[in-house]
Amino acid sequence: MKLEIRRKWTFVLKQTLGALFCFLLFGSVPGASGAVNRVPPPGIKISQTDRGRLEAGAARLAGEITQLRASQKGLPTVAFLPDIEIFQKAVHWALTYDEF
Repeated sequence: MKLEIRRKWTFVLKQTLGALFCFLLFGSVPGASGAVNRVPPPGIKISQTDRGRLEAGAARLAGEITQLRASQKGLPTVAFLPDIEIFQKAVHWALTYDEF
C-alpha cells in the first residue's frame, strides 16, 4: 500500500517538475507578450457594400436552413443540411475574421 502511494506521488512530482522545466525553458505563457502572429494573415479589404450584401445573404441562408431543418424533421433530406451549412459558415467566418 505504501509503495503504491509512493509511486503515485513520484509520478505527480515528475510531471510537476517537467511542467515547471518547460515553463522555465520557454520563458512565459504563449501569447502573454501581447505580440501575436495572426495565422492566416489578414485578407484583402472588401467594400462595405459587398460586406453588407454577403452578410445579408449569409443571414438569409441561415434562416432558410433553420426553416428546412424544422419542416423536414424526420425526413432523409435533413441529412444533407450540413452540406449546405458549410457554405453559410464559410461566408460568415470569412467576414468575421477578414479572410478574403
